Amino acid sequence: MKGKLFLFPYTNDSKLVLENKDSIIGYSDINILPLKEQSKEISGFLSPQESLEDSEAIVLCDNISHLKLQPYMKRLSEGIRKNKKVYLSPLMRKVLSKEFSEELGIIEKATLLKEDWEFCQNEEDILFEIPVPVVCSLGLNENSDKFRLQLELYKTFVKSGFRCSAILSNSLGKLMNFHVIPEFMYDDSINLERKVLYFNNFVKDIVKREQPDVILIGIPGAIMPMNKNITNHFAEVALAIGMAVETDFSILNINYVPTMNKEFIEELKLLAKYKLNMPVEMVAISNQRILFNSESKELDTYFLSNSFVNEMHMTLDQDIPCPIFYMADKKNMSKNLHGVIKSLVENIDAV
Repeated sequence: MKGKLFLFPYTNDSKLVLENKDSIIGYSDINILPLKEQSKEISGFLSPQESLEDSEAIVLCDNISHLKLQPYMKRLSEGIRKNKKVYLSPLMRKVLSKEFSEELGIIEKATLLKEDWEFCQNEEDILFEIPVPVVCSLGLNENSDKFRLQLELYKTFVKSGFRCSAILSNSLGKLMNFHVIPEFMYDDSINLERKVLYFNNFVKDIVKREQPDVILIGIPGAIMPMNKNITNHFAEVALAIGMAVETDFSILNINYVPTMNKEFIEELKLLAKYKLNMPVEMVAISNQRILFNSESKELDTYFLSNSFVNEMHMTLDQDIPCPIFYMADKKNMSKNLHGVIKSLVENIDAV
């Protein structure tokens, strides 16, 4: 398969996938298909009127910007009707199925971007030791650019000569042949204990098959409730992963805020260590800024440019208890991600 692949619509996720298009196998021409209203603000991508006739497939990216859902359903229906492959995440299928229940027959024809691993109901009720270093990427909130950090960290490991297996937090990782968080981790019918045991077996199987030097795990969602309206599922998936595997190094993504002090970082480190069993050794400041919307009771996310963030550095306490960097500063981010490797190597040498 060497045809066109459209990413719909223009979002931070679709832009990131396009930036990493060389990692996508099977498609020779990849581009973003924006919404009609987005075309006034962005350029260099496809026209909103672009037809799917010449494409092989379309990817409906998760609605992280809370856009109208009707255009998503329109593109899905058009793609299925024209016998195109339509990809979407399990989350996006759930959202569309709820909003357009009368269209379930069409929605179910889409191809899910999901992990293929099947758990066994008769797995032993024990936790297996993972014999390689485990590095976790987690976020204080949902939209904190973890996906970008995970891709950059993976590339840093590989370019440094390490075999790295990666389980990414974003389903779009399947387009690049990565593992992603399995669906059973979101299944309400499976209790926490089972999720812990299944995920431990999942990681064990990956390590056994792929024989990596290190395994990278992206933690989906947030690590704590925001308030009584935004519970973030009480960080159940993060909690299950933290109990399923021993983490050697964790990077915490936080959203852009005007100031950052020692006490705040220390509290987050304590939360991650004692609630999630994930020692935070490094903090990454993303380009996303979030504000609580009192009308919708949801978080509005604002995607800041690299130039803005680099010019408007937040005030940082000098005694923050771990390395901290802006993701907008590519050079400094690379330096810190190489620091992850140095730390892991030093720990192995010490043992």
